[in-house]
Amino acid sequence: MEFEGFINRVELAVFLPGYVKIKGESFDEELLKQKFIDSSPCKSITPTFFFSEVYTEKVSTFRVTSQSIPKEVKIEYKLSGSPREFKVKPEIYLSVLREKKPIKVKNEKGESSILVPIAISAVIENAPTSIDDLIAIPFFLAWENGCGEINSDERTHNPFVFQLEKALEEILGFELAISNRGRFFIVSMEVNWEKVQNALGGNASVDELIKTFPKEFYGLAVTDEGYRAVREDYARERVTGWLRGNRVYFSKLVSPVSIIQVNADRNRVEFEETTLPKCRIWKDYVLKHLEEKRKICHHGLFHQAEYLALTFSTIETFKSLTKTIIEEAKKHRNSNARDIEKILRAVEDAKVQMESSLKTLNPGNISRIPESTTVIERMYEARGLSSFSSEVKEALESLTAIMAEGNELIDKHMEREKFQHLEMGVTLLEALPIGYVLQWIFQFFGINIPTAVFVGATMPLLLALWWLYKSKKIHRWEKEQVNNFMKMAENILDSLF
Repeated sequence: MEFEGFINRVELAVFLPGYVKIKGESFDEELLKQKFIDSSPCKSITPTFFFSEVYTEKVSTFRVTSQSIPKEVKIEYKLSGSPREFKVKPEIYLSVLREKKPIKVKNEKGESSILVPIAISAVIENAPTSIDDLIAIPFFLAWENGCGEINSDERTHNPFVFQLEKALEEILGFELAISNRGRFFIVSMEVNWEKVQNALGGNASVDELIKTFPKEFYGLAVTDEGYRAVREDYARERVTGWLRGNRVYFSKLVSPVSIIQVNADRNRVEFEETTLPKCRIWKDYVLKHLEEKRKICHHGLFHQAEYLALTFSTIETFKSLTKTIIEEAKKHRNSNARDIEKILRAVEDAKVQMESSLKTLNPGNISRIPESTTVIERMYEARGLSSFSSEVKEALESLTAIMAEGNELIDKHMEREKFQHLEMGVTLLEALPIGYVLQWIFQFFGINIPTAVFVGATMPLLLALWWLYKSKKIHRWEKEQVNNFMKMAENILDSLF
């Protein structure tokens, strides 16, 4: 019994998190409307059934139709020693997350720019039904080096991603960066329900179908081309842990790098006969599903994946911001205490902005349906978003504490120096008789100079010598302290990269 015999149709999409850097202090969405088509791949099913307006009002999705965008991608690999080749034609969409207070950065010249989180999706409407072909597609459309996520700076760019990034930069006219982290893909698979029933009998359900072919689903969920050699008990354990579904005709697999949705080729109303009066919104939603031909739109799959990509993009954007802050700190390592205050203000601003954004994007704050919340939270955890956002937040808090401590220490030191200045002033006043001694020496050689001149000339000289000595000493101490605190700050932020 071959699993592929159950498949009617497959759609696939890869998601590439990133951000754009725009000069100025605001983002004009009209620019995107002029260059792209204001349209989501899911035209009839809006995300408002799953997400609250707190989130949906901030998201815009555009279809990219430029001639410079890759129109097709050739997939080549070997299966059992034999060459395999086919082409896919991805549709490109650009999703943008707008915040009321955009993330601001400044360059060396003091010029302001804003960072806007984005998610690029490449949608393949008629994907192949072969498991091996489906596993190959993310390697060519998303993964670095064709070998999964590579975090090293010394890497060969994925040709499709590299071409896409450069084309979008050229179209938009400002800097765009696609992260080499956080890329993932979704698959929506329609299966023949009659064949499922014939094969599984009274136990017929999508979950049971998945458990019957654990190695195939494991391989697809983690893009493991060697899935045939995986132990069946291991694959079943993994797949069972990733299952998220409560219907016989529908289920989701949520792995660390993908969301696999499997749905029966039946009208959902056939399975759910009762529709309560107050649940008309649910029936309307089901009827819209019947109108929507794209499978990646069913059960909110595309919008859920879009949300995950934009959330990851937001965290990556803050990560880029902290990197900018630390690079600025390195430039001022041997400067004075005022630079600590400058860096400290930048860190505090970043922390406030990040806390606001993460509060907006928290699954519990934006999801409308309890069951959907569970799925989204599972995706959130599986993508490592919760731990990643915590790491960034903790780093910023630690950095704030260190910089504040350094600022306080230097302030106290400077206060002590002020008192020492007063003490030295008193000492200088006590040293005024030196003027009289000099006057006696000059008189011995027959030179008469009034006492007031000697005293007036001696005082500024002593003050100048003393001030040069103390200023150099203070500046050297201050430099050492700033250097120490900057090093501590660098160690904290470098741990994020």
